[in-house]
Amino acid sequence: MLNKNISKILIGILFSLLSAILLIISLPPGKYWYCIFIALVPSILAQYRIMPKKFSSLAPAIYNAVWLGVFFIDIFASSGTYMIYLPIILVLVVFLTEKNNVEFHEKTDYKYFVVKESLAWTAVEMIRLFIPIMGSWAFIAYALYRQNGLILPVSIFGILGLGLLIISINFTLGLLAIKIYDYCNRKKEISEIRRSWSVVKYSLIIVGFVLIGWGLLSIVLSQTREQKRTEVKVAAVSINRRTSDGGYDDTPEIQENILNTLIDLTEKAVANGARIVVWPEGALAFDPQVQDTEMLTDLASKNNIYLTTGYIVANEDGTWRNEAVTITPDGKFSGRYGKQHPVLFGGEKNTGLGNYPVIDTPYGKLGVIICYDQDFTDSTRFAVSNGAQILAVPSLDWPEIADRHYAHTVFRALENKVSIIKADGGYDSVIINEYGEILEKNISKIPVTKVVISKISIPQSGTFYTRFGDFIGWIGIASILIFIFIERKVLAKKK
Repeated sequence: MLNKNISKILIGILFSLLSAILLIISLPPGKYWYCIFIALVPSILAQYRIMPKKFSSLAPAIYNAVWLGVFFIDIFASSGTYMIYLPIILVLVVFLTEKNNVEFHEKTDYKYFVVKESLAWTAVEMIRLFIPIMGSWAFIAYALYRQNGLILPVSIFGILGLGLLIISINFTLGLLAIKIYDYCNRKKEISEIRRSWSVVKYSLIIVGFVLIGWGLLSIVLSQTREQKRTEVKVAAVSINRRTSDGGYDDTPEIQENILNTLIDLTEKAVANGARIVVWPEGALAFDPQVQDTEMLTDLASKNNIYLTTGYIVANEDGTWRNEAVTITPDGKFSGRYGKQHPVLFGGEKNTGLGNYPVIDTPYGKLGVIICYDQDFTDSTRFAVSNGAQILAVPSLDWPEIADRHYAHTVFRALENKVSIIKADGGYDSVIINEYGEILEKNISKIPVTKVVISKISIPQSGTFYTRFGDFIGWIGIASILIFIFIERKVLAKKK
C-alpha cells in the first residue's frame, strides 16, 4: 500500500509539473498562448483522482510553486529582495486552503466544482490587487495580450472577467477528465458514473454558451469602432540610463548628458511630427519645476509640444519622491502627479498627492500615471474617470520584465478605452491604442536609446468597466464567502 501511494504521489507530481510548464509557455513572454485553456487540467486530474486524498493539495501547491517560482525569480532575482520568496508564501496558502476540496466535491457530486473553483481563482486575483507588492503580475488573462480579437469584452468585464472565463474552461475540461478517468478505471459504479455525467454535460453547455457569447460580443465590439476622429502624432523617448554595472549614475555630469540626449531625441520626434512627447520615469534626477526650468519650458514652447517627464528626488528619510509633470506649449508646468503605487522594495514612497490630473490639449485630454501604477487596475481607471483620453506612462523597467510588462499596458488601454504612450528608460517603450492594439514598440533586453513614434486617434474614452470597475472580482469574493459556509456545513455531516 505504501509503495502504491508513493507511485501515485510521484505520478501526481509529474502531472502538476506539466500544468506548471503549460502556464509558463502560455503566459508572457511565452508564445503558446492557446495552452492557457488547458493548463490546469493535468493538475486537476492529479489532485482529484491520482494523488491519495490526504496528499491531494500537493498538486496545486506544486504547480504554483514551480510556475510562480520561475516567474518571480526570473524577474526579481536581480533585485535581491524578498519578492523572490513570495511563491513560498503562496504555496503554503494553497496547500492549506485546498486540503478539504476533494472531500467537499465528492460529497456534493461535483455539482459546485466549476463554479466554486473558478470563482475562488478570481477572488484570489482580486485580493492580489490590494497587495502593494503583487498587483496583477502573472494574472492568467495576460496570456492573450496579443490576441486582440479575443479580448475586446475586457472593456466591459475587465481582466478578471477574461480570467474567469479562462479558468472556467480549465475546470470544465478538468471535470471532464475526472469523469473519463473514472470510467476508464472503474473507480466508481457504472450507474454512479453515468449519473454524474449530467454535471459534466451542464458544465460543458453553460461554459460553451458563455464562450460563444464572449466571441460574439468581441465581433460586435470590433464592428463598432468610431471612424473619423482627431489624430495626433505622439512619441515615447527611450534612453539608456543604466551604467555598465546595471546601476544608475546621477552625478551632475551624467545627468547633463542625459538631459542633452533627451532634448536631442525630443527635437527629432518633433521633426517627425510629434505633438505629445513622453520621457521615462526618473528621466530627471531633480524637480524640473525647481532646476533647469527655463531650458525645459523653452523646449516645449519652441516646439509647440506637450512634454511629460518623470523625475525622482531623494527625500531626507532615504526614500524617493517619484513624480511626473507636463510642460505645456505656453511654458507652464501642469498636471503634477505622484506615483500612487510605489515600488516598496525599491525604496519609493507614495508622495500622497492622491489626484489624477488631466490636461486639456487641442488633441484631447492628457492624463498621466507612472510605471507600477499600470500593474494595478485602479490608477488607469481613475485617470480615465477624470476625463483622460490619452495617458502618458513614464516607466523605468529592467531587462527581466521588458518582454512581459507591456502586456499590462495592453489591458489597461483596452479596459478603459484610452490610448497609452509608455516611455521607458531603455527597455520597453510602446504606443497602444484604445483597442489594445500595439501601434509601435521598442522591446529589448539590452538598454537602448531610441524614439518610438506613432499616430493615434483620440478616443471617446471610458467604458462600462471604467464606471463599475472590478465587479467580477467582488462577485468572486462574495461567492467564496458563501462557499466557505456551504463547505463547513457539508463537511460537518457524517459520512
